[in-house]
Amino acid sequence: MADLRSPARFLAFIARGQKATLAGGALFGLLWMGAQAAIPAALGAAVGAMVRRDRTSLIGWSAVLLGLGIAQAVAGVLRHRRAVTNFLVSAVRVQQLVARHAAHLGGELARTVGAGEVASFGATDVERIGQAFDITARLTGAVLAYVAVAIGLVVASPEIGALVALGAPVCLGAIAPVMRPLERRQAREREQRAAASSIASDTVVGLRVLRGLGGEAVFAERFRAASQTVRKYTVETAFVQANLDGLQVLLPGLLVVGVTWCPSRVLRVRRLPRAADQDFRRVRLEVDGRRRRGSPRRRTPQPGPVARRRRRIGRCGGVRFASRRRDGARG
Repeated sequence: MADLRSPARFLAFIARGQKATLAGGALFGLLWMGAQAAIPAALGAAVGAMVRRDRTSLIGWSAVLLGLGIAQAVAGVLRHRRAVTNFLVSAVRVQQLVARHAAHLGGELARTVGAGEVASFGATDVERIGQAFDITARLTGAVLAYVAVAIGLVVASPEIGALVALGAPVCLGAIAPVMRPLERRQAREREQRAAASSIASDTVVGLRVLRGLGGEAVFAERFRAASQTVRKYTVETAFVQANLDGLQVLLPGLLVVGVTWCPSRVLRVRRLPRAADQDFRRVRLEVDGRRRRGSPRRRTPQPGPVARRRRRIGRCGGVRFASRRRDGARG
């Protein structure tokens, strides 16, 4: 029997039925995000080996980068397969529980719950429960990768590590106030959709009676008014959802800009470690040297035959004039 004492207990009951796929998705999600988080560190080590002209180390770190890329691709495919399995299994199990309970209630279901409520649950709530289990793999990998990256940055540079470690919770705290209005509007939209579905189902069931009594116009007007109400609440929900999506892009973008700007500022005031400063200077000098060697030289225009002849005459005249001056000085 399903545990219906609270939503959390019900989700835990659904999760206990698919432990293997949830654990596999979390494992591959960890590998996927962990490889993605390790790529910048390996790339930085490869750049350092290139600056030091250490061929062996450069080949080794290049092989590490290749391995991380392959591991990320394979883990991403396997993670996605587990995530889709989690979504489908949880959604189908919830649908089976609802159908079983509806068959158990029998005729009492129509007197207890409206037909629109059942249709709305099957159309929206089941999909949301499936999506909750779909994101478990990505959520597990993202949290563990974030903790690992934050610890590594704190060890390497406390200022940058503190910015990363505190920036993500601040972004979540800024997004949290938008969630409560979104939930309220989604609940009102769901209620209005259920009411409109009930009117539509009642109209279909009593269509012959309505035609006999001439009440099609009345029910059509009721359904039209219910549809407009649903449209109104849907637009309000979409407005809040658009704000939430915008914040989900804006706030992490600002965090990335801050994390990118902070090292450059630290380097400018010479507060980075000496080894990092030297590597940066070597890379800059190497790039400048290659740019100078690769730039084409300017070609000076060659003088024509008349100009060359005048130059030779001028040189000879100058030599003769200088020799005459020396002879005069001796005399």
